[in-house]
Amino acid sequence: MKHPMVKISALSASIFAASSAMAGGFDNSSRGFDIIYGDNNVITTSYGQTKVPMKAKIQQEAGSSNIVASGEILDDFTRPQLGTRYHVAENVSCALQYEVPFKAGVEYKDDTLAYGTTSAPIRTVYDSESLTAACGYDIALSTGVLKVFGGPKLQKVSGSFTEDLLTDAFGLTDSSDNLAVELDGGTEAGFIAGMSFSIPEIALRASILYHSQIDYTATGTINSIIPDQNAAINLAFGTEFQTTGKAKTFTPQSVELALQSGIAEDTLAFIKMRWSEYGKLAELQVQGGNDGISGTDNTNLGGDGSEVTLQQLAALSENADALINPNVGMFSNDTFDYSFGLGRRINDQLSLGASFSGSIKLGGKSSDTPVGADSTSLRLPGDTSHTLSFGGEYAVMPNLKVNGGFGYTFINDYVVQTKADEDTGVSAYRAEFSKTEATSFQLGLTYEI
Repeated sequence: MKHPMVKISALSASIFAASSAMAGGFDNSSRGFDIIYGDNNVITTSYGQTKVPMKAKIQQEAGSSNIVASGEILDDFTRPQLGTRYHVAENVSCALQYEVPFKAGVEYKDDTLAYGTTSAPIRTVYDSESLTAACGYDIALSTGVLKVFGGPKLQKVSGSFTEDLLTDAFGLTDSSDNLAVELDGGTEAGFIAGMSFSIPEIALRASILYHSQIDYTATGTINSIIPDQNAAINLAFGTEFQTTGKAKTFTPQSVELALQSGIAEDTLAFIKMRWSEYGKLAELQVQGGNDGISGTDNTNLGGDGSEVTLQQLAALSENADALINPNVGMFSNDTFDYSFGLGRRINDQLSLGASFSGSIKLGGKSSDTPVGADSTSLRLPGDTSHTLSFGGEYAVMPNLKVNGGFGYTFINDYVVQTKADEDTGVSAYRAEFSKTEATSFQLGLTYEI
């Protein structure tokens, strides 16, 4: 007969789910696959949300007295999840899980940032969906059970960003961004693979889980505004254009190590550690199309009726290449996420638990990061964070359980500053993000078939 602690071994998943998942700046889930573990056939569903009231004070030139408050810049993040597990044979189980693994929504007011002579990010959006399927095989050993599992993962990503590359003198920064890019990576395939060793009698399980890198060729459109006047092709300042865009990108690989074990009667301890290779995703280079460029009203831009080429547009000003081939800074470091906690079985129906988790940037600062700053990018702000989570699971009926959790995240202060100009030695802007607290919740249902 299995130890009663087996009944609370799934509790850790609901507590971890309530943690504010912010690794790398846009990690929206733990990307765990604990649904593969268990003796019964089940259907599970859950929904979570995180609110991050992050604000910044922004100097239009580093060291200047012109400081503007950004207001709240981060969208609320939601985490829907749906999964099922089915035992197809005595030693073979398969599972399917849907989730939103990556999410970002960052927006600054147009008049908040200092535009100066370099680009200023205004809006950044990133969306994703994934469907993971895996089957596992149990091998009975003299001291426990070894499980080996793996399977494919289909993942869809898309995103958009806007920038202002014009100075205030042109009068467009207060109401309009002069660069907007939309990209769709479509659906690509990757895989997960893992293994675990367990001793069910004491609820012990040690596991490792690997998520592969998934590569994309994202395509979409670039919309922008002509940054200067050039009589040679009769283009007036303020004329809008549109062309195609393409970019190579990926979602990073990761490795998760997890351990749980009974440490006393009706008491379970658990820990998880995850490394993600975000540092490799340093930038997003968008290549403008080499086809003709049309105005937003689908007419050619040339004053004589001819079609304007990218080469002609690139000759207009020093900022034109940034409009044709935008380059967006992403991440500078890999991340290390950790969580540990305790679960306690109160009675046959109720189990409660708590955990502490955090996310750390690995490695040193980028060589472009100026003294007194933590980063050079405003796209996905965030620094070292720590989360305290509480959760529980209640058996409404023998085959129906509800679970939920609440997380409170402490985010350290954070500085972003552009690289100083080689001639003047002045940075275009410096943003100081204050310490803040994010709140998260997660609610779920598990039904045994």
